[in-house]
Amino acid sequence: MVDKKKPCQSCKESIDLGQIGEGWSALSMHMMGMLDKESANQANSRRKICDECDQLTKSKVQFLMCKQCGCYYPMLAYAKSKSCPLGKW
Repeated sequence: MVDKKKPCQSCKESIDLGQIGEGWSALSMHMMGMLDKESANQANSRRKICDECDQLTKSKVQFLMCKQCGCYYPMLAYAKSKSCPLGKW
């Protein structure tokens, strides 16, 4: 069985690979116009909060990254099972 969690390189917590997949899937569905309205509204609301957060930084890949949890943006905003480590959403 594959462990769905791996150590985060920027903090002592682990990254849940299931949440990353969940975020990617929802983001892809949103881009294709297939994401349900409630999920799209939730993700857009989260993205607005993240856009203004000083913990969002450049990463080694093309996406931004949250310095608190190590998740890539915007995928983290689309994962329903994810919550902001600062309690902002």
